[in-house]
Amino acid sequence: MGFVLQYPTSRAWVFLCMNKRVNFYVDGFNLYYSLLECEKWDKRHRSYKWFDILAFLSSFLRKDGSEKLGEIHYFSAYFPWDSSVQPFTSDPSKEARHKVYRKALESQGIHTTFGYFRKKKSVWTP
Repeated sequence: MGFVLQYPTSRAWVFLCMNKRVNFYVDGFNLYYSLLECEKWDKRHRSYKWFDILAFLSSFLRKDGSEKLGEIHYFSAYFPWDSSVQPFTSDPSKEARHKVYRKALESQGIHTTFGYFRKKKSVWTP
């Protein structure tokens, strides 16, 4: 996006380029499970769970400097890791690791929004 200005004393046109701010919105669960899938196919057996989201998203910006990184919003929820939810098992360390990951994202300036899981209501059909 830009503006074209003409100076009254000359016939030269000047194009001023405005930097575009690009915001990213990340679905944490889709990202996590996509990374798990990448780990399955990686022949070098690397772990992708702690990859640099900031660097990854910044790589989508134009190299000519016409785009500037705005904000990154990361959306997720803490899974209710309890034995009543199947097929998951009770593992409180998973929630602790998730909280550490959240703090790591926030330390990079990434805005985190955490929701919650709703229990599904049982619907009885005859």
